[in-house]
Amino acid sequence: MKIGIESCYGFGDCLMNAGVLAKLSQSLGDIKFDVAVGESHQDAFYNLSYVNIIPLKGFRPLGKGMEHFKNSDYDVCYQMTQHATWNNQTSLLLTPSINAKKLCDEMADVTWCDWEVFGDLLEPHFRPPVFIPTPEEIRNVSSFVRHDLSGKPIIAIETGFTSNQSWLDFPTIRMIRDHYADSHEVLFVSKDNPCCQKLDGLTRRECVVLLGYCEKFFNTCSGFFVASISGPIELQLSRCVSNGLYPALENICMISTSSYETFKLQHLKDEYPNVTFAHNLQDLMNFLRNN
Repeated sequence: MKIGIESCYGFGDCLMNAGVLAKLSQSLGDIKFDVAVGESHQDAFYNLSYVNIIPLKGFRPLGKGMEHFKNSDYDVCYQMTQHATWNNQTSLLLTPSINAKKLCDEMADVTWCDWEVFGDLLEPHFRPPVFIPTPEEIRNVSSFVRHDLSGKPIIAIETGFTSNQSWLDFPTIRMIRDHYADSHEVLFVSKDNPCCQKLDGLTRRECVVLLGYCEKFFNTCSGFFVASISGPIELQLSRCVSNGLYPALENICMISTSSYETFKLQHLKDEYPNVTFAHNLQDLMNFLRNN
């Protein structure tokens, strides 16, 4: 059976879709999906055994994947791009699971398979995103940490804030940097230019792996943040913690109150107690006083 999924853009959105597709693949006997994704975000699906990547050219080529599937005799094709399917009455984090349930409906109609195979996919709930680093990416980052950094505890600050969901600005970035300058190695990451400052030799995916070595990550609730809470990264991090090497990563999400309420992210605190939401400068300053 040929199944085509369009997950067009959004690094974090693609990682969340990868999470529900992993469960769906497992439920259906480890089937493989053809996933159409924009070239600039296809790295979200690297190293996933259940995904065959179909790269789409152009800036946010929404709908091009569905067009390809419909012209190529696919048994099932489904639009899973968050921005095309999200209902603002629903949590953004639940949208992939809701889409997976609808995909199950379509697949049942086409294949007449037993509904029981879909298991709890029929009840939408939050599923962790999936990001699986390659052995080479893990080696490269390990080498970078050993040879290019000072040995101090590490914090990362996200410097890309063009999505308007965050109130972060450059004076605030400088304030965070100065607060930790003496005690920590301070690194900068950005969705627009992920290889900033000392990270010139690292890819975006390797910057994600690097977060596993960090004590804190000051972010804009972006794709980097989504990657940092993905299952495999947390497992890798747990190994580091159990060996006494690195502390558990603490995420400080500098997201505006309106975006937090619009995306309905409240239940994230239940899933991830190491996430702190700073909705304004005063919230951030309160956090820094104690950290």
